[in-house]
Amino acid sequence: MRIRKGKGNTMKQPMKKYFSAALCLFALSTMLFASACSNTGGADSGGDGAVDVVMWGWGEEWGFAFEAYMEAEAPDVNFEYVAVDGDEYVQKLQAAVSAGTRLPDIAALEMDSRGQLMSLGIFENLESPPYGLDRSEIMDFLIPLCTNSEGQVVGVETQPAPGGLAYRRELAKEYLGTDDPSELESKLQTWDDFIALGKEVKEKSGGKVYMFASIDEAAFILTSQNSQPFVTEDGKSNLTAALKGGFETTKEMYDAGIVDVLGDQTPAWNASLSGGEHIFYACPTWYPFYVIEPNDPEGIGQWGIISPPGGGYNMGGTLFGIPSEAGTEASRLEAWKFIKWLTLSEAGAEWIRDNWDSASSYKPIYSDPGFFEGQVNPYFEMNLPEAFLRISQDVTTRPITKYDTIVVDELMPQGYRDIEAGKSVDEIMAGLEKSFKEQAGDLKG
Repeated sequence: MRIRKGKGNTMKQPMKKYFSAALCLFALSTMLFASACSNTGGADSGGDGAVDVVMWGWGEEWGFAFEAYMEAEAPDVNFEYVAVDGDEYVQKLQAAVSAGTRLPDIAALEMDSRGQLMSLGIFENLESPPYGLDRSEIMDFLIPLCTNSEGQVVGVETQPAPGGLAYRRELAKEYLGTDDPSELESKLQTWDDFIALGKEVKEKSGGKVYMFASIDEAAFILTSQNSQPFVTEDGKSNLTAALKGGFETTKEMYDAGIVDVLGDQTPAWNASLSGGEHIFYACPTWYPFYVIEPNDPEGIGQWGIISPPGGGYNMGGTLFGIPSEAGTEASRLEAWKFIKWLTLSEAGAEWIRDNWDSASSYKPIYSDPGFFEGQVNPYFEMNLPEAFLRISQDVTTRPITKYDTIVVDELMPQGYRDIEAGKSVDEIMAGLEKSFKEQAGDLKG
């Protein structure tokens, strides 16, 4: 067994900070086994007769997962991890396709650019031979997120990202009367309930305490609870049907003065996590480790997580897919064996639970009510995987399209700023529809 590390930039975002020691060991092992082909992105076969498997990614913890797989299953493979900056990933993959150069056997499809990559038509249909994926083994809400426009499953989620609401316990208890998650969910069954209680909070606090710190996260949750695609099957804009309702409720919150205007992920927003003026925050599975705890290190036991009014939503995630022209038939099959082990097996689900403090895509494992028993997070003082698994039973998702980057990264933030500027929702949608057609270029109407 050899592990090689290709050249590239550092990881875009770690999956769990507790990996630091393990990642150091992984980095050391990869350097020890580095070889000349590390500079080229990998060869098709190893000199020792083993099959070469190449992964491109921005998180070395994925390579660590492969190392765990190799230790568990002892496949006859040489593994090469090539670090690629997440912001350059789509461009690098497109360039390799155009040039006909070596593609990775394992490619990472991050949520923001997933539709762009799927539209290239380069990924294997994992339900076809020799892979034989059974989509009934995948958590239901993930199916639209791993399916291309032809209805083919072309990847499997490495770490599902269902989203809930994180809340500061002391503020919830003071202003909402309880910090118990079940009682809070009972009080907040609808967004109308949320707005009504928000008005009470505003009055009790003299306008100093808000339900959300930013319009951005409120609107993202609300628009994500709509399954309408951004584009219809015949190529026409469906933006108004997908966004208008969420924007209307967001504007109602803003006009009521219960949502602050701190820009999402700005220094002021980050600092608000350790303050005492904002009760709720969007919270997908990765937020506890990379957003909340780093920005509120003294907040041990001060946070809870509930399902939002209207159910959960998806926020983030990364698929592993297999390019059809990558390596050899043997290397692609070995890549699938790893993907299946990590994402669609009991052993992989246990590894993800124990190392990433998270749930996996593998639905059958959750028939065991004790699967997450004892997984109490020391910072939150609660069982996070269990909490997110419960939220994941009622998550709304929309189909992936090649236009997602335009809508999510460009148009939706413009809509948030337009709400702050006092525009009506009809004005906002008219402007976004116009911009969408200009930026997309190929919409039919």
